[in-house]
Amino acid sequence: MDFIHRRFQAILAGTAALTLLSATAFAQSTTPVHQAQTEENGNGTVVSGDGTVLDPILVTAGRPGAMGDTVLTTTIPREELTFRQIDNVNEIGKLAPNVDFNQSNGSFNIRGLDQGRVLTTIDGIRLPYLRDGARSSATGANYAGGVNLIDTDMLSAIDIVKGADSSVFGSGALGGVVAFRTLEPEDLIAPGKVWGGLTKLSFDSRDDSFHAGQALASRINNTYALVQGSYRFGEELKNQGKVGGTGPTRTKPNPEDYELGAFLGKINHHVAGGHVFGLTGEIFRRDSDAKLLTSETAAYDNYRASDVDSRDRASLSYTFNAERQSQWADAAYVVAYWQRQDLNTITSATRLTPPAGPYKRGSHLESEIYGVNGNVVKTLFFQGQPHEFTVGGELFGSTYEQFAHGKDNCNPSIPTCAFLHANQADSPRVVGATLGLFIEDKIGFMAGRMRLIPGIRFDWYEQTPKSTPAFEDNAAYMGLPPANSDSAFSPKLRLEFDVRPAVTLYAQWAQGFRAPDPVDLYMNYGGLGTYLRKGNPDLKPEKSNGFEVGLRAGDRDLGLKISLFDNYYKDFIDTETYPSPLFPVGGITEAINRDRVRIYGAELTLHGRHASGVHGWAMLGYANGKDTKNDIYLDTIPPFKAVFGTGYDAGWWGTDAIVTIAGPRDKVPDDLSEAAQKKLKTDPYATVDLTAWWKPQAVDGLLLQAGVFNLFDQTYVDALNVPPATSLSQAYFTEPGRTFKLTGTLQF
Repeated sequence: MDFIHRRFQAILAGTAALTLLSATAFAQSTTPVHQAQTEENGNGTVVSGDGTVLDPILVTAGRPGAMGDTVLTTTIPREELTFRQIDNVNEIGKLAPNVDFNQSNGSFNIRGLDQGRVLTTIDGIRLPYLRDGARSSATGANYAGGVNLIDTDMLSAIDIVKGADSSVFGSGALGGVVAFRTLEPEDLIAPGKVWGGLTKLSFDSRDDSFHAGQALASRINNTYALVQGSYRFGEELKNQGKVGGTGPTRTKPNPEDYELGAFLGKINHHVAGGHVFGLTGEIFRRDSDAKLLTSETAAYDNYRASDVDSRDRASLSYTFNAERQSQWADAAYVVAYWQRQDLNTITSATRLTPPAGPYKRGSHLESEIYGVNGNVVKTLFFQGQPHEFTVGGELFGSTYEQFAHGKDNCNPSIPTCAFLHANQADSPRVVGATLGLFIEDKIGFMAGRMRLIPGIRFDWYEQTPKSTPAFEDNAAYMGLPPANSDSAFSPKLRLEFDVRPAVTLYAQWAQGFRAPDPVDLYMNYGGLGTYLRKGNPDLKPEKSNGFEVGLRAGDRDLGLKISLFDNYYKDFIDTETYPSPLFPVGGITEAINRDRVRIYGAELTLHGRHASGVHGWAMLGYANGKDTKNDIYLDTIPPFKAVFGTGYDAGWWGTDAIVTIAGPRDKVPDDLSEAAQKKLKTDPYATVDLTAWWKPQAVDGLLLQAGVFNLFDQTYVDALNVPPATSLSQAYFTEPGRTFKLTGTLQF
């Protein structure tokens, strides 16, 4: 803990120093520069908000060519993140229909799929989803996540792809992709300047958190550099619970303190001819300490949980944007990287019943991934028809390690000790290797009005368990399980037709693929005479067939997108429990492949703005899903949700009103107990948010914002945030009541 605190102090000190430096530089600047909002037009030229044509610097880190502005991609730029006051990945559900963050398991949810079925990347690098598998997060301790080790202040944009786009993305993208892009130094340096920066301060009453962030960028000839630091501290997320005290009847949140620090450093060197070489380093740390009052019963007292989560990465990138058509490629992107994620949770208490005394348990999850990925885009002509080929792939290795440590007064004479397993690994060390190769061809017809886009991807993986002394100490150890390996071809075909300029109809069929993760394959927790939770090394990869039709029309001033989707999954990985005489208490819970699962639904987004400054938008999302063989509804499907917003933009001030309406969740798995089904069912709700912003004309680049959220203090539950198995009442999982947020941003 001291080490973590020192790192936080260093980050805070660095952030403070950068803030002071930026303020000094800003004060000394005789020609302050207003950083205009930018957008990309159809030919890739960047145009500022005041019409100035900027140098066409292409920085595509983390955005492979085939993932660009397709009909399947929703891009949320930094401008929208700023004006919607998005400060946490938990708020991603405000940005796109059928996209949410599940706080109960620490994963993104797209169209009813979550955890490892949604691929998350940062600058093109995978963020593996980690989970303990043997322990529940319903107590408030953190036993899963990894994809949320992101500071949104570091982002330049978020790209979201819904559904499997199999010609580009490999294992893990069954539900879709959430791709984060971090700030580039070029984002902060205005034309004609050699430096720029961004300072941000904020307060959020949802968790009484304070935040300070600073980014500075500079340019020396053709070399651009960026340093950015961020620090946040706060308390527990508020809810609408009214019952205090201890035990599972408590509905008020458990008290918590946390602090978060992040650092990002980048160097981009531009070479004549459209080449950019980049070097990136990133550090993320989150440290929290909570009193688990909900776990304090007649058996336990002074229950606490401490979480220390971290992510580190280093990467080298190469980006190419052709300046002449005769070049070997139109565009290319390659990134080589190393990344490590750690989730560490320690729970401690005083046990009041035998074996009475100190009680301590710890869970350590570590993932390391290293590899290279990239793509090349080139347009060729065959018999007068343009073919835009995108060829790419990825090759990476990975390791997964888990360890559970603990301390108590257990001894063989106490029967309950047979259920307590610590100082062991619940899975072997797993070494993985993955190869993916893809090719996509965009064929133009009718002078480009119609495009046929076939593609195919090949994926191969191997997960190899390695024995460790900690795994051999496992109470249920029965030898080292075998390796798991498989491969698959995933084709896709999309047709796009421009009915008229800026009005496109599309239809797509695509297959998807997801390899089982180490927990699916090798988890081993339990003991003879009690129960057993086990993986299955013979699992097959999950596969999908997805169908989608839709319409995308309009531009920034007026736009509409409608999509209908119907996805079918085979060998869906789940668990089942069956009795065993060797494990008479809880039987054996084992990972299995379910035969058939179907998820279908619809989405609509609409936006418009008038020259007078009046604007509005709407988002609607609906999904339905079940195990069609056993006729069981899935517990990961969110209820219908609609978001309506309207506002006014005067250029130097503005305001917005946002109404969110969610339907009930009344379709839950009927193979659960009646009490569990009741907790999972949620009522409909509606909330209203009000936000306002002001750009003081006396200080160029300053943006002041305020927001009131859940204006009428409604009590409601977000269905996805209720764990499928919990002893706590539904009231514990209610969302915050009326809260407010204040933000000040200075860009120079």
